Amino acid sequence: KYRAARGNARTRRAIRAAAALAPVAGVEGTGLYLLGAPGGIAAAGATLAALALIGRRTRAGELYTDRDSKVGDGDRMTDEMVNRVYRDAKVIGSDDALRLLTPCTLTADGKAWQVVFRLPSGTPAKKALDARAGLANGFGVSVQQIHQTRGDREDTIHLRVSMKLPFSTKPDKGPLLGVERVNLWRPIWMGVNLRGEEVLTSWVERSGLFGGEPGSGKSSGANDLLLAAALDPTVRMYLADGKAGADITPFEPIATMFDTDGEPKNLLAILQHIWEVEIPERRALAKEHGSRKLTEAMAEKDPRVCLAVLLVDEWSSYGAAADQKTRQEMERLLRLIVQQGRALGVITLAATQKPDSDSVPTGIRDILSIRWAMRCLTPQASDTILGQGYASAGHNAQDILKSQRGVGIYMDGEGAEPEMVRSYYYDDDEVAAILERAHRLRQEAGTLPVTDVTILDHLIKAVSSTGRGEATRAEVFAYLATVDGRYQRGDSESDAQYGTRVGKLLKDDLAAIGVTVDAVKVRGADGRESRGFRLDELQ
Repeated sequence: KYRAARGNARTRRAIRAAAALAPVAGVEGTGLYLLGAPGGIAAAGATLAALALIGRRTRAGELYTDRDSKVGDGDRMTDEMVNRVYRDAKVIGSDDALRLLTPCTLTADGKAWQVVFRLPSGTPAKKALDARAGLANGFGVSVQQIHQTRGDREDTIHLRVSMKLPFSTKPDKGPLLGVERVNLWRPIWMGVNLRGEEVLTSWVERSGLFGGEPGSGKSSGANDLLLAAALDPTVRMYLADGKAGADITPFEPIATMFDTDGEPKNLLAILQHIWEVEIPERRALAKEHGSRKLTEAMAEKDPRVCLAVLLVDEWSSYGAAADQKTRQEMERLLRLIVQQGRALGVITLAATQKPDSDSVPTGIRDILSIRWAMRCLTPQASDTILGQGYASAGHNAQDILKSQRGVGIYMDGEGAEPEMVRSYYYDDDEVAAILERAHRLRQEAGTLPVTDVTILDHLIKAVSSTGRGEATRAEVFAYLATVDGRYQRGDSESDAQYGTRVGKLLKDDLAAIGVTVDAVKVRGADGRESRGFRLDELQ
């Protein structure tokens, strides 16, 4: 194969040379005819200079030549170099040689050298994959610039040596900024790979597991799916954040159900609704259409057919906060939803910042098909996300640098070859702009969730917002004033008058929904005792 490839490369070079020499010969002949020998020389020189300026260009239009593209210590990648480096790294013996299946070539974007070869008989691919540090030393580059993957045979290696540290520049602008709406039945943008190509993924009949240590960019990866789902006004969104963070807070106005407090009972309610209401409705719809699954073709004819997205962020936090009975029931329901919901249009994404056996139960993790491992602290943590054995096969998320935020090893469904991908990044203002458009689309389509938020919901939210599990009356009143104008303080009201009025108003509002809540002793942010409310009693 290598001889054939090298022969083809020589043929292409000969054709390019002929094409390049043709204008030189033509111009030189004209010069000789009109001005004699000096004219011919001058014409040829001018033509060669012009062709040199034209040069070779990348797909982005940048000029480069493989003679200028040197690896590490200043040499072009050659057959001899590759063999020497693999010998010095003790991958092959001093008398062994690699069998090159392709020539050493510069990629079309001019950013890396690449080659495919076979190892000598008896040398497993794992030996090469484990030798990245030695190979990087030999090529004179950093470990992150060496990218090896096993081919379709145990002895085949695809080698890519990047000219610069991959993903060291600012991430590209997310494509959703320029899209009015999305059809989630079609593949969506998830990021950019090492070759600078857009990575698109179909989430229909799929589920996913994203993970990585805190600060690795897991939330950016999840946003690629969530923001795309938000821009499809037919998609129902169920969102739960076990770490009680702010990542999904901007999605609350368009979410069918959500939990941003990390409360196991809230997650259980979401899972019960999906299993007891969503799944049966969808199963009945599929049966009505004479099928076992829901499809885009059905959705085009029947507006009742739609997709739904369930995000469970930090399952381990929910599990740690729940009693054993609740935890077992949550696990049972989530497994059933993943197993049976896929064909019925329910997309599940689990995310974790602590990849271990407790982060997502094994029985659930094994049936989540799309995997994205951001930076991890150990090869074992990387394998927890991607699957056993991937780290030893060269796909180890521990090798990702802290500076490479949003970069991870991405596996697009069953049987897909893992690849390094950087997610798109949307800052807070961009997220807000996209979700404002999503809200408008859903308002126009009549698909905004119908929710009856009660005064008790507001009271729970007010107490939760302190982060202490309790809140003083003053803190509660200040929060309620932001969501209900009746709780705002009048210009002429004294502290005592305001406290008495809104205290009675809160009591009456709670009584109207059949709830009685008495103020108890709590401590304020300054540690002083006061009257207020405790979260555990409200829930």
